Amino acid sequence: TENMTTIVLADDSRLSLRKAQAILRLADTYGNDRLEEACLRALLFDNYSHKSLKKILEEGLDKKNTSTFSTRREMDTDTAAYLRPASDYTSAMEAHYV
Repeated sequence: TENMTTIVLADDSRLSLRKAQAILRLADTYGNDRLEEACLRALLFDNYSHKSLKKILEEGLDKKNTSTFSTRREMDTDTAAYLRPASDYTSAMEAHYV
């Protein structure tokens, strides 16, 4: 929660103060532990909005394990465009610098 509020307060405006207070008030409804987990999940996605944080808590996404979670999408190499097989790259294609 500390990292999340620090990022939100970086603007140094009254609006950012209100956002940080709204984030901290979520602990009244969901508890400190759940809020902390939700903040860690939101930070994983670089998402600092109160609305997204509240949605994470409402849908119980904070309870899901993120230690093995990857934000990288898996590509299907059979149908992906602009990908070549490794055999296309040979030593004849390498530039030799002296």
